[in-house]
Amino acid sequence: MRKLRVRVPSWDRWRLIGATAGAAAIALCTLCVHLGSLAPRLSPGEQATAGAARQWHSILADPQHAPFKLLTYLANLALPHWPLLAARLPAVLLGAASLTIFLYIMHRWYGRRTMVFGFALLLCAAWFLHISRFAGVEVEYMADVFALIAVHVGLYDHDDSLPMIFGWMAVNLLLLFIPGMVWLVILNTALQWRGVLHAWQQLSLWWRVATAALVAAGVGGIADTIVRTPSLWTGWLGWPDRLPAWHTVLRQLWGTLTAVVYQGPHDPALWLGRLPLLDAFTICMFLAGSIFYATHWRAGRTQLLAAYFLLGVVLAGLGGPVGISVLVPIIYIVAAGGIAYVLHFWLRTFPRNILARGTGIVIVSLVLGLSCFYNLKQYFIAWPVNPEVTAVYRRPAP
Repeated sequence: MRKLRVRVPSWDRWRLIGATAGAAAIALCTLCVHLGSLAPRLSPGEQATAGAARQWHSILADPQHAPFKLLTYLANLALPHWPLLAARLPAVLLGAASLTIFLYIMHRWYGRRTMVFGFALLLCAAWFLHISRFAGVEVEYMADVFALIAVHVGLYDHDDSLPMIFGWMAVNLLLLFIPGMVWLVILNTALQWRGVLHAWQQLSLWWRVATAALVAAGVGGIADTIVRTPSLWTGWLGWPDRLPAWHTVLRQLWGTLTAVVYQGPHDPALWLGRLPLLDAFTICMFLAGSIFYATHWRAGRTQLLAAYFLLGVVLAGLGGPVGISVLVPIIYIVAAGGIAYVLHFWLRTFPRNILARGTGIVIVSLVLGLSCFYNLKQYFIAWPVNPEVTAVYRRPAP
């Protein structure tokens, strides 16, 4: 049995940690700009979400979305005189955490240049800004999938690292408290069962007992809640209260796919009109990334992203508690891969021409800048003045 290692970061890793901390600070600053003035009142949906987490016993009675509810509860304790800020701060924190995890995945898979491009692409994405500044659980699904992919990659690289083993276990346990995420936990474990088994073999008897006890406590808590309140069962599985007819399901699945590139959801509290989730540049990069992964369809990374995407489409298309935000991590990971693929093709075409290589990078940077400007203008300027949006944020809670 190999000895479990706790790695001490090298100088390069300390630089990466510093850069990640700086990126997290930039994300927090961006997400906090006009947080209370852009939409100066809580929408009815935000008020309902905040109300469900005001009392500790209400979280224990219904632990679904427990991570988000717990953050909201703590924010209410810390900011009792700023209810609007307390309601939206958990989403801001989860959005910044999602972006930080996204940077780790980008650095691990694509390198530093694409990491920078991907950071700007996701930070300025309109849907990312909407759900990361909205007091609702949509952002939780995005953060969950990012975290699940990150620990999947981390355990693949370091299955003999004790912090990584427990990080993997903690993320998977937390996801059990999110409606519909049990299927992603099962899928993730099935795709990585060899690594999980090898990591288990590295643990000493004491750590195995502690791990089993922690897993039993988490699963037992969920099971006890569902047994006491059977009505939570379908929601926990990610299903609607009543499964619609098969043709309705197919129509909803198609609507989930087209919302990404053609016609988005009509939800004034979260979105502007029926615009698609992605702008033209991101759609093109997503298609380029899809082509890249299709040419490497045997790779484990391709199978991981494809399986997550297909399962996410099914869960979002059923019309249950799982929203379209569950697809955001996969979409932007693939889109960042598309940027890397386009740049690689260009730089391979001009291996020695410094001017041509620099021109390609500048063009991609400029087009990305235009995409960021469009998304920022859509969220910070166009969305707040839309009559449907102002009506929602002036409407009292039901």
